[in-house]
Amino acid sequence: MKTKFTIIIILFFQINFSNAQQGNWYMGDLHAHSTHSDGKSSVTQVLKDAEQKGFQFFVITDHDNIYTSQQGTINTWTDTAYHSSSMILLYGVEWTTDNGHACIWNSAPFPYDSIYNANLLNDPKKTLMFTEQYNCLMSINHPLNDFLTWNYGFDFDFKSMELLNGPYGYFLSKNDKVVELWDSLLVAGRRINGVGGSDMHELNSFLPQVYPHLGSPSTHVYSSSATSEGILDGLKKGHVVVSNSTTEPFLEFAADTNNDNNIDIMMGDNMVSTSNNVNFQLKFIGAGTNYSVDIIKNGEVYKQLSISESNNENEFSDQVLSQTYYRAVLKNSSGNPVAWTNPIYFGYQEQNGVAVSANQNIIENSINIYPNPAKEQLNVEVSENSYIQMFDLNGRQVIAEYTAIANQKQTIGLSGLSNGVYFVKIYNDKLIKIIKVVVAK
Repeated sequence: MKTKFTIIIILFFQINFSNAQQGNWYMGDLHAHSTHSDGKSSVTQVLKDAEQKGFQFFVITDHDNIYTSQQGTINTWTDTAYHSSSMILLYGVEWTTDNGHACIWNSAPFPYDSIYNANLLNDPKKTLMFTEQYNCLMSINHPLNDFLTWNYGFDFDFKSMELLNGPYGYFLSKNDKVVELWDSLLVAGRRINGVGGSDMHELNSFLPQVYPHLGSPSTHVYSSSATSEGILDGLKKGHVVVSNSTTEPFLEFAADTNNDNNIDIMMGDNMVSTSNNVNFQLKFIGAGTNYSVDIIKNGEVYKQLSISESNNENEFSDQVLSQTYYRAVLKNSSGNPVAWTNPIYFGYQEQNGVAVSANQNIIENSINIYPNPAKEQLNVEVSENSYIQMFDLNGRQVIAEYTAIANQKQTIGLSGLSNGVYFVKIYNDKLIKIIKVVVAK
């Protein structure tokens, strides 16, 4: 009875947005398999289990290596059992290569010849191009899985990544490493939506830590409509929270950016420019007591708050700097994370799919970086003491952090770096700037 009550809350909970999208929360699972690939259960059995778990949306993502150009279709989609009277169904597939996997979702069946040819070429960039042509969303799966690692790198404009993967998290206990990777990409200037998926292969496995059951983890999507198009749109916008299971509570995270007591943006949204003191709001959705929230600001714990079923709202304010993101992690009374929100972004500018500063060399007359492009060294001048970090396109830190002294030229040696694009992060108490730098020797 407790589970059913929680589901009703999720289905009908609505935010009082003033200038933002009106909608509701919907719970589902984005990564599961049937006998049409390497799953142990039929489509009928999988959908029945998903309905019993109370999902409002669902998708089966069988591996695409069952596909052939002669068939011209994905068998799961044409299975007459693939329908539900109680759930919104997406159409999905797991793009499967020896160098990495990715889920591809759409609100309806979509052409797959071109995407499968890109699979055979081991070309995720071409795959992304075709998926976007067909209005799909491509999401990298279990990127650090020791057995199925994503080996293509992250230097292309993908929009989504699986933060929590069932077997990877519960068997190998390494989902936290994926969250660290996610933060490093966000700090480097990327906007990437985090999702979760059980990767279910066996419905009633007696080893759920190896073969997780549906909904472990679950993905909650805020959508303007109870349709497949609405769910896909919410996923693309990053209006998403991931929780450990179907019964765990989760968080709604939103902000009032102009102090008019109305919500303007929520997780996944980007306020391009702001110098206001922003009011952030958290709402606890579900049941339970003695929960806490870690607010993550640019990859670091910024603030800790308490929240629970009986005290289900909390808020905080911050003077927002440009190129800054905030996300929230819900923790239980034992201090273990149970739900992760997507970030709220501020001052992220888009250029070729990667967020960069409006002026790459001089910003507000307080930072000067030259030459750019650079060869063997990069000079940095700041008007106030600042910290300097440097990242590659994969979000890996390539230069150890050091302090830049005000009004003194600092030199960064680049001899150990290969040609390519990097991001230099400069931050202090007053600003955070990320500048794109090209190394060309």
